[in-house]
Amino acid sequence: MIQLTNSDIALPDSESALDSLQEIVERLASQTPVQCVIGYGSYFSGTAQPHSDVDVLLLSKSHAYEKHLIQRQRTFELVHIGIRRFRTMLQKGHVCYVPAMLEAKVLYDAPDLTTELLSLARARYQSGPAAQHDPGFATRLKSRINTLYQDMQDSLENAATFQLLHAQLISGFYTYLCAMNRAWGRSEKKMLQHIAEISPASEQLIMASLSKSATDEKLAHVSRLLKEHEVLMGNEVINYA
Repeated sequence: MIQLTNSDIALPDSESALDSLQEIVERLASQTPVQCVIGYGSYFSGTAQPHSDVDVLLLSKSHAYEKHLIQRQRTFELVHIGIRRFRTMLQKGHVCYVPAMLEAKVLYDAPDLTTELLSLARARYQSGPAAQHDPGFATRLKSRINTLYQDMQDSLENAATFQLLHAQLISGFYTYLCAMNRAWGRSEKKMLQHIAEISPASEQLIMASLSKSATDEKLAHVSRLLKEHEVLMGNEVINYA
């Protein structure tokens, strides 16, 4: 039987949440032998909001990579990953799990593996994101952003398509901004907050583009954003070497 333990969680509903998690994990463990249970994200770092979900990682000896969303008083997001696969993800610098493990809480660890895995995550985090070690990454990303910008220009009369391209471009720009500043990316819901921390002026331009209803006004703010960061290539020759 798996018995979850952690005395570091001090949120008001931590006891009821862990009771619910205990029941959920036991049910999943009856199907697959779970070796480790690790809590991460805002709930376990002490920054959760009333409606924040509870992020939990289940590690087993299987080859699994699956997600379970379970609703109780809170929403539990359980990700089940094989230990070998997870170790490889950390070694390759997974943009989500490497930084997430820095404030993770060990809830269950049968084979005493989490010390090694969390140490691996910390070491990988210190070496910087994978993009930092790929000299061609920024050029390829700039090319992608420019393609999206040109498609936005071509879609000014199609608001729905323009909105989709706009969202993709902002996401691509965020990735570029992180790469240029050697910063680890964050989840989509924390993206604008992180942009504001890295470049307040960029966040203001993005918010201005999002607030406008007319596509040409949105495009004007995006154009200014990309020009200020020298992302627009114009007639520049792209060298992928």
